Amino acid sequence: MKSFAFLFVLILCTACVPQGLPVTEASPTPVATHFPIATISPTSTSIPLSRTPALLLPSPTPIFNILIDNIAIDQQGALYVSGFGKQDDLRHFARWNGGKWVELGNGFRTAGNSLVVDSTGFLYTEIFSDSQQGMSNAIMRWDGAKWEDITGNFSIVVDALQAGRLSGNIPVMALAVDGEDNLYAAGSYYYPSADHPFEWPMGYVAKWNKDSWTVLGQGFDKVYILAMETGATGNVHVSGEQPLTPEGSNGFITQWDNETWAQLNTSKLKTTQSIAVDRSGRLYANSQWTVITYWDGADWITIADQLGSEALAVFDMEVGRNNHLCIGGSFESVNAIPARNIACWDGSSWQALGDGVNERVNALAFDPNGELYAVGYFTEAGGLPVDHAARWDGETWYALGQ
Repeated sequence: MKSFAFLFVLILCTACVPQGLPVTEASPTPVATHFPIATISPTSTSIPLSRTPALLLPSPTPIFNILIDNIAIDQQGALYVSGFGKQDDLRHFARWNGGKWVELGNGFRTAGNSLVVDSTGFLYTEIFSDSQQGMSNAIMRWDGAKWEDITGNFSIVVDALQAGRLSGNIPVMALAVDGEDNLYAAGSYYYPSADHPFEWPMGYVAKWNKDSWTVLGQGFDKVYILAMETGATGNVHVSGEQPLTPEGSNGFITQWDNETWAQLNTSKLKTTQSIAVDRSGRLYANSQWTVITYWDGADWITIADQLGSEALAVFDMEVGRNNHLCIGGSFESVNAIPARNIACWDGSSWQALGDGVNERVNALAFDPNGELYAVGYFTEAGGLPVDHAARWDGETWYALGQ
């Protein structure tokens, strides 16, 4: 059974204050060419800002000089990330203003690991804080000038899924926003079982309508949730694992159709770390970190099961406007096709994106023009020095500076 121990590293929440002001965009530097992923040529290399934080000044020192671990892009193309720097052990959040990262607050001492943005530019993340009552979960929103806690009745409605449970400590593993800007939070918590020597996980999905939280269904007993995806029509997919079954830990994937949950047959899959949905509704799953499959309506079709590297892992998957699936992680090849830590599936074969990047990719996101952004540990994209973030326009890699 998977443990939540890794979630409770760095848990003291710090106060956040605004710090930065937009400046003119600097021209990015090109790198190398290869696999096109955008079906529509971008109209501009600019990244317009959807919201203008008040009284913000650019950070005088690099914010992210260790890694960038999360990325979110809004409908206007504004780019947001979170990550770590050598200056402290806080997770910092920032927005790209076209020339540098502008920090959003002072950072949090947190193990939270999700970042999403809605159509109006509100940014959401989750943190774990260390209070007088012990560890507690908080869901935070950046409103353009400050962070605010929107946790509200979240713990109350999720606790109620398991009779007698009252903890105030409900870990969130994933956040997502639908086409109507509703926010969803998914995760799992453990509860004791009288007929089992260990604790069982209870999975859940909760929805926030800008006022209060409600749960979707009755939760998922004996299920550990790892990832979530939402569609524009309100469809929600969650994935994870069902631990300690007779066959071991099996994969778990279910979908919400605005009324009920329908579990997919995952007998062929093990733990499903991430999922992605294309514009046609096709669902992709990353099983056991290294196997990529899609659901054809009746069965799981494998499109990648041979990743080459000593430390194999796929950490994120995203689908572009042309329905090409892109994966990022730690690998040197996919199905014997050389591809350094990032690759895309065009519907029939895997393709490299130029020379790729030199180290692990943690997260991916497409902007409204169909261009792909990657963030992670890497310091080189297609041979060009970069600071843990780069943009692929379909032919060329571009660096994003501090």
